[in-house]
Amino acid sequence: MTHSIPTQWHSLNVSPKELRLDTTLKCGQSFTWVQTHSNEWTSTLGNPKRLITLKQLDDDVHFRSYDIPANTDFEADVRKTLRDYFQLDVSLADLYKRWCQDENFKRKAANLTGIRMLCQDPTETLLTFICTSNNNIPRITSMISSLCTHYGRPLGTLPTHTFHTFPTISSLVSAQHLEFHLRQLGFGYRAKYIHATCQAIAKSAKEEG
Repeated sequence: MTHSIPTQWHSLNVSPKELRLDTTLKCGQSFTWVQTHSNEWTSTLGNPKRLITLKQLDDDVHFRSYDIPANTDFEADVRKTLRDYFQLDVSLADLYKRWCQDENFKRKAANLTGIRMLCQDPTETLLTFICTSNNNIPRITSMISSLCTHYGRPLGTLPTHTFHTFPTISSLVSAQHLEFHLRQLGFGYRAKYIHATCQAIAKSAKEEG
């Protein structure tokens, strides 16, 4: 199996007080990030989709992508994708300063540094939300991984994992026996709602032209 070829690392220029990967990426907002090395997390992001790895340092976060054609200026595009995804134009320090006027938050703030609200794709967010019903983080992560593997597009392979994009509505709607297959994959009663939701979104998009 051929592994994806990484680019060099680039600085995102963000301190741990503004972004911590271990808490933000594993607190139950997104379930596509895979820890591929110590302090490193990998997923697919952007439009067009890219395979991206993030690395937490003591004073910064670094990023890199994979399989980029020679002489391609990808850095600015990926940087914008990440700044939008983590909403880095919003100062967490300013928010914490205001929120610490609440004594309860002030007591706990030191243990909550760098946690940010992710700006995720609406379709991914909606279908993931359906999977969270009466569920836990490890099982949700497994379900989303199955959804991507079976209905997403393969984007790259690292030594520990092959990554697929989150499936599009069109790929899910066009799949034969989607609900039945999702039940086989362990989605349970959620399979029916995922199937119905995809059909409703596709119908709405068609009606809007």
